[in-house]
Amino acid sequence: MSKELELKTCPFCGQYAMMDPDIDPRDACTCDGAQSWRARCRVYEARVSAMEKLCGKECEKISAHYHPVGEETFALPKDILHGVCFDQIGKTVIALTDGTALTLSQKGVRRVAKVDLELGQ
Repeated sequence: MSKELELKTCPFCGQYAMMDPDIDPRDACTCDGAQSWRARCRVYEARVSAMEKLCGKECEKISAHYHPVGEETFALPKDILHGVCFDQIGKTVIALTDGTALTLSQKGVRRVAKVDLELGQ
């Protein structure tokens, strides 16, 4: 049995179209707003992938100062990153318990280790 088509509206331009119930109208419309939204989604997915590399199980291979961030903790930076990619948040710096800082901004995702050197003591 085939699925029935539904009348859906693009939230950006208001254009109506008959489409499969499983299709998001933002993915089907060719207006500038929908194309911009899809581009932001691609940027978001690429940055989530970068954040997974910097904070996931393999991050210790990048730097000895990095320690993996737990799955339950990873949800918060992912939500913040969504806000950054969709222009709701400008920039966020998250101090992690291993002494590193995770920066989420329009420029990308960055993790920096603060290394303190004590000399002469």
